Amino acid sequence: MRTVRHILGLVAGFGFHGVIMPFAIYHVNLFCDRLLGFYPFGDFSWRKPVAIAFLSIGLLFVFWANTYLVIIGKGGPFNYHRVVKISPKTERLVTGGPYRFTRNPMAFGAFTAYLSIPIFIGSISGILLFFFFFFLALLYFRNIEEPRLLEEFGDEYARYRERVSQILPLPPKSKKTRDAS
Repeated sequence: MRTVRHILGLVAGFGFHGVIMPFAIYHVNLFCDRLLGFYPFGDFSWRKPVAIAFLSIGLLFVFWANTYLVIIGKGGPFNYHRVVKISPKTERLVTGGPYRFTRNPMAFGAFTAYLSIPIFIGSISGILLFFFFFFLALLYFRNIEEPRLLEEFGDEYARYRERVSQILPLPPKSKKTRDAS
């Protein structure tokens, strides 16, 4: 049953984040640009490789984080704060792999991949919407996700949170750096 839930969680996650969200982002960006009278920014000759780079980095982080979450954490990605529970609940706090650089590598990966869409089409409103939703995600992580993780993993998560960046992948803070700040 656990394997079935892992597969269902991955399929649901891919369906939502890999199909529905990019489709919506693309069409909402185009609609908002037309509505606001915005024209595509920049030249496509540089937008295309930049968008491909963002998409590649984003997908790398999404797949890398999912692999660690399933194998090391024994849980799945499609489990939203006690509301949507398709994947099995993570049993172990994952701090290796991409989780060494960011506490939310899947979110970093998804947002990076999503940002590739407005870059690719040159959508000004898409870039603005990206930052709005990124800010909302930060609020969600701070006010909902982090208290849940503190409740589930206690001091282990508190120590992890002190040394690892919330979203942007950065080198972990050393004990000296933490003590100095």
